[in-house]
Amino acid sequence: RPDLSDLAGFSSSLAFGLAHLANRDTKANFRTAIPDVLPRFLGGMIFWRIFQDRGLNHSIVAHGSHNLGTTAVMTYMAHILRDLDSKKAARS
Repeated sequence: RPDLSDLAGFSSSLAFGLAHLANRDTKANFRTAIPDVLPRFLGGMIFWRIFQDRGLNHSIVAHGSHNLGTTAVMTYMAHILRDLDSKKAARS
């Protein structure tokens, strides 16, 4: 049965997800906002559950590990795209 702490986790996760819409260049409608908001909302719920089950330290380590992994993948992809773009420019 949900209690007040579940409401706090849900609310903070939703606010965290919606806050990322402020970084968008264009105004988003509901359909285009879902890919930005939903993963962050679900991540917030997961980290909230880890906090509830294992404590703050575990939640911080999980969140940091997730961010580190995501940053590594995004940096790798940026290098690949940059290399593809430079090869395309060289052919032109």
